[in-house]
Amino acid sequence: FTIAINIYKNKEFNYSDYTLLKINFVLLFTIVFLHIGIVVGYLLFKIKGDEQIKFSKFFNLKIAYILFAIGAIAYVYKVLYYSYVLKNYGYFAICSGNFNLPLLVRALDDFFYIGFFMIMVNKPSKKVAYSLSLFFILMYSTYILTGMRAEFLLIVLTVVWLLAFLYKINVSIKTLLLLLFAIVFMSQLNIFYKYNMSLDSVDITFLTRFFNDQGVTLCVLGYIIEFED
Repeated sequence: FTIAINIYKNKEFNYSDYTLLKINFVLLFTIVFLHIGIVVGYLLFKIKGDEQIKFSKFFNLKIAYILFAIGAIAYVYKVLYYSYVLKNYGYFAICSGNFNLPLLVRALDDFFYIGFFMIMVNKPSKKVAYSLSLFFILMYSTYILTGMRAEFLLIVLTVVWLLAFLYKINVSIKTLLLLLFAIVFMSQLNIFYKYNMSLDSVDITFLTRFFNDQGVTLCVLGYIIEFED
């Protein structure tokens, strides 16, 4: 495929074949390992079953809550840090390698969702599961402030699937569409905040632009590769 971005007064710029090849490699690499993770998880579940996994020492509930709490603190630090960088230096700054989170924060941040899923594997009561899931989603909604909307959408869909799977809940298409609309709306409001746009400019493109903007991440990746030096 060909990716084009407009820079310097709408002058069209096309990435080189080398850059497009590296972008495709990153996408394929991500997709391959995503599928490997799904297959390994499915085989583990099929061989051992949910009860054996749940009572494994690795999924100890106390350990899970400790990891969840530590990860939540690291996650808040990460979001505040990225928000500061984006506000003062722009989106490219995050991908430039000039602004990196401390290694300890990057390591502990992963505990947030690891701890959450370890807790959920223990299948707590519905009240606890709903409250924890709501807190988890609300925390991750702050990702929208950093412009990382895709990760937030992925988290929401994963949590909805997990609740539906564990507690045999039928999630209707209408509910999923309402979730999608809410996420799109919140994402576009964030655009207004980031670029100080006026509410007078709101029209139907306010929502449809969401889908046009999803290629921005690939454009940023291509920009970093193309102008690596």
